[in-house]
Amino acid sequence: MKAGELRERIVIQRHGEPTDNGIETVPGALETYCERRAKWKAARPGEVFENLGREAKASGTFWVRFDTKTAGILATDKLVWKRSVGDRKFDIVGVEETAHREEIQIVVTADDEG
Repeated sequence: MKAGELRERIVIQRHGEPTDNGIETVPGALETYCERRAKWKAARPGEVFENLGREAKASGTFWVRFDTKTAGILATDKLVWKRSVGDRKFDIVGVEETAHREEIQIVVTADDEG
């Protein structure tokens, strides 16, 4: 992947340590796991992914360079696309390492909460 293709800035967020509120265990607040430059490609209309028994319309795919941090990105993490017109939040549907450990492919869907 060429450096010039990495035009977008993304932040991967992960829930912190869970807490017990006396009734249930509550996930911790979202914290920044890593921030990277990425390449973006929107999904084709109608492209569908199966995720834990539910269908979700794919919003697209980000590619980032492979490193020790990006290799640790999980499908339970969240992705924030930092844009000049405002941030856009995504749920991560899947994470896949490409051949030769060069890139990490992150498939995302639009976050239901906006």
